[in-house]
Amino acid sequence: MNKIKVTLCFILISVSLFSQNGKSFLKVVGRQLQDSCGETIMLRGVNHGNIWTMDFDMGMPEFTQIAMTNANCVRICLERKYESWSTGSSVISDLRGGQIDTIIQTALDQHLIPIVELHDFTSGTPEFSNVQSNLDSAVAFWTRPSVMDALKKHSHFLILNIANEPEHDVATDVQYYNACLTAVNSIRNAGLDVPIMLDAKFWGQDESCFITSNYGSSLLAADPQHNLLFSVHAYWESSWYNTTAVINRFDAIYNSGLPFVIGEFAYENGTTGTVTIDYRLIMYLCNQYQIGYLYWWWGFYDPNSNNNLSMTQTGAFTGLSGIGLEVADSIQNSSIVPFLMINGSCFTGIESNHLKPEYKLYPNPTTGNFNVVTSDDMFGTIQVSVKECTGKEVYNALLPINHGLSNFYLKINPGLYIITITNSFSKEVIYKSIVVQ
Repeated sequence: MNKIKVTLCFILISVSLFSQNGKSFLKVVGRQLQDSCGETIMLRGVNHGNIWTMDFDMGMPEFTQIAMTNANCVRICLERKYESWSTGSSVISDLRGGQIDTIIQTALDQHLIPIVELHDFTSGTPEFSNVQSNLDSAVAFWTRPSVMDALKKHSHFLILNIANEPEHDVATDVQYYNACLTAVNSIRNAGLDVPIMLDAKFWGQDESCFITSNYGSSLLAADPQHNLLFSVHAYWESSWYNTTAVINRFDAIYNSGLPFVIGEFAYENGTTGTVTIDYRLIMYLCNQYQIGYLYWWWGFYDPNSNNNLSMTQTGAFTGLSGIGLEVADSIQNSSIVPFLMINGSCFTGIESNHLKPEYKLYPNPTTGNFNVVTSDDMFGTIQVSVKECTGKEVYNALLPINHGLSNFYLKINPGLYIITITNSFSKEVIYKSIVVQ
């Protein structure tokens, strides 16, 4: 089921792309999100409620802890107003563009792609029963000059989730389509080209609104940037959705060809502490179908802000236990932080030191088995070095070539690796390889 496409024969160049001010490096291509270097980005991360801990550095210190899971993104929960207790009494304050700027930059400093969203409209009360007015209100906030300036400043690596769960089983599919279309056009007219994430209907849980009647495809076609992600909140209780039903939903999501993301999921749909959602199956199927996911939610240093759904009750990586540790392990084993995001430059398909192109490394992606085939050296040896993108070497060996073939196996975490092959004539070639589960 892996649909990752990678070109071999790469060397690192030092030309930075970050001089392209104001232009998003993230682009939806088919079912996948890619950066401007062509690297596929499978979103792997968590939700984090920054707005609910504004007196505690706006929830930003936790970003360093989230990054320790090797997550490549964080969904940042915001609201237009927040409650401050810094003076000893409750004060309702307006969220400002400068605060959003700081939060986004702090996430980027940890190589986390920020997915910013407004959580105001989640309630099913009459005040928020109209999806058109909900999305109109969200757009009015995002297009405030100071807020839009903050978004544009960080548009290289940024995803905008216009509103969290703005539809509450009230609107028809066509009404929701029209509301989303209006919102997308308004954001684009404000000059923002980043990927826009749209939550599904029914508190985010019903993805069929994007699949049936081709509404998802129509939204993508109508978006001037053709740069949309469709988010499903997979709170599918096991009492309603057995294993077969969940698999069938993933089949439909995959077969739609649309760029879907599991924007939220957890082990249950409330605060009972009982496991009622097959979260393991959801993570497994996301890996099998190459679909991004974000778990609900991380947790805070402020213990009063945590509940049983928090992955860590201390806000720290070391506080992970049980299900939280299990989710963190899944992220660690399937997340790849984009090379461009770390290094500010691309890997390009150019051979190094004129090594003959008959040298081939396959398969790519791989589960850890590597084969080298060449007609240059039918017999002899090659030196093979495998490094993480950080430069840490995880393998170095002198391997024999027999009849132009050599192979080796590495038990290493899924991710992006740089493989250097040097032959007996001191010529070398450098490859980029992706290891998957």
